[in-house]
Amino acid sequence: MQSFKSGRNSRIRRSFLTSFIEEFIPKDKKEFFTLPNSRHYLIEEEKFTRYGRIDIYIDSLDSEKKFGIVIENKLYAQDQHKQIKRYYEFLKTNKFAAPNNQMMIFYLTIHGGNPDKHSIDPQLKQELTDKKILKNISYKKDIKNWLQKTTPSIQADKVKYSVIQYVNNIERL
Repeated sequence: MQSFKSGRNSRIRRSFLTSFIEEFIPKDKKEFFTLPNSRHYLIEEEKFTRYGRIDIYIDSLDSEKKFGIVIENKLYAQDQHKQIKRYYEFLKTNKFAAPNNQMMIFYLTIHGGNPDKHSIDPQLKQELTDKKILKNISYKKDIKNWLQKTTPSIQADKVKYSVIQYVNNIERL
């Protein structure tokens, strides 16, 4: 997941970002979340906010397309009290409270499970799911398939080998 953060080569970074957006952003939001240059994305790992520590945060630096993406990684971890609700509040109180809801929260688990009820109440969860703001994704299916689709286009051997190893690790989860 951090491949698009740690990629030093801008072409590799752009490839992972573009691929992630293409794979996981809903079709009706995709154009808005696609920026012309990878330098227009700010990617932060373990972003500390007053709402909690966000595992991966992707922010738009584009002056015309402002959005925020939260990726909450739940690999053998429990939800914190109101965690997903707090991350939604973080996105709302920043620059993304526009009526078009240009924000996404990806809840990433091994099998694509739902956040716990103490993390987000069922009514708000349903509302965010219906508005295509909250999306559950899994390592076993979604991330694995995404990386397998991305691998053939990777030209750098070290990066390609790392992705293949990562996919192998996912299979062992």
